[in-house]
Amino acid sequence: MINMEQTFKDYMRTAGLSDNTIACYSMYERTCGITETPTQADIQSILKIYPVNKVIRSFLRLYVNEFLNRRDLNIPRFRGVPEHRSIPIISRSEVETLIVAASLDYKCLIELMYYSALRVSEALSLSVKDIKNKLVIGKRNKQAHFDVCPETEAYLNEFIELQNKDEIKIQMDSKIFNPAKYNRRKVYNYVNRLGKKILGRTDIHPHSFRHNIALYMLEKGMPLISIKSLLRHASIVSTQIYASQKDEVVTDQWLKILEEK
Repeated sequence: MINMEQTFKDYMRTAGLSDNTIACYSMYERTCGITETPTQADIQSILKIYPVNKVIRSFLRLYVNEFLNRRDLNIPRFRGVPEHRSIPIISRSEVETLIVAASLDYKCLIELMYYSALRVSEALSLSVKDIKNKLVIGKRNKQAHFDVCPETEAYLNEFIELQNKDEIKIQMDSKIFNPAKYNRRKVYNYVNRLGKKILGRTDIHPHSFRHNIALYMLEKGMPLISIKSLLRHASIVSTQIYASQKDEVVTDQWLKILEEK
């Protein structure tokens, strides 16, 4: 008997999907209870359970239309307002307080997640070469430009130098954060504990930083069009804008705002 879950995973890897997307879509395959021969009624039943979930529609299009090659079934695109997620508001001074209190490795990570607006998975994937070239592999394995503060670079250089003293020398293609020591769950737990200990808050998690640097830049007057580029959003709906801007312009605005006293 064919193991459909494993076959679907293999298909997604061949298609070049990220590990996070594969894990997410595999979960939906199990929870939706979708069969090998779905009907349009099955699709509608699933969408009634997840009426405003864009991801579930992307999963269904991949699984039904592509993987099962059922082009006769229609999975309508979501055209409403994205589902609202409550993200805690963190001031820039609170972030700086956390950075001061954090260990060197997590100073680097928090700086990257806040000032460079990286997702935790993106920060953990960085190599020395990525920092030098200011390029990161983001969602859907797409390469994109990102910016690094001078202070962040200083922390990273110090951390890399410390690693070189204690371990095998980090090469240009080596990950800065050893996967054996760092993963999303560990970063989440560390940030959450740090927020509780230093700020007395239990609502701080890694993605809070990325969200709040966007809010900070918006408050300081950075155009939404530039914030889309800063966050490296692929979807127009994600930032409600309809154009993009050159990396050099975004960088100039970004540096100017951060240098304000």
